[in-house]
Amino acid sequence: MTADAQSPAGFSFSQARSLIRDLNRPRPWNYWTDFLVSIFTGHIAIHLILFLPRLFPNAHWLWPAMVLCYIVTVLAYMRSLMFIHELVHLPKSCRRKNLGMIGKQLTIRG
Repeated sequence: MTADAQSPAGFSFSQARSLIRDLNRPRPWNYWTDFLVSIFTGHIAIHLILFLPRLFPNAHWLWPAMVLCYIVTVLAYMRSLMFIHELVHLPKSCRRKNLGMIGKQLTIRG
């Protein structure tokens, strides 16, 4: 392909970068809210897996509920671990807090 076919006439990458510059700025409050919701959801779901059999030992819905809690636990913890990739965009103090909250428990090195 030629250079003309890859970029339409009048298109400038510098203009495109200037239009989306504010979208690339990390927002710590947004990050921490999402991260903490993921962590607490995972913790609650794993505790439900452990305590549902004690609270409702003969319930007919116990196994489906435990399977659902297991799926939620896996997805929530995976989501919280994916935030480790985003740590490169945040200051070092945020990295240490994150690793202290989830990385050490799940033996993730940062």
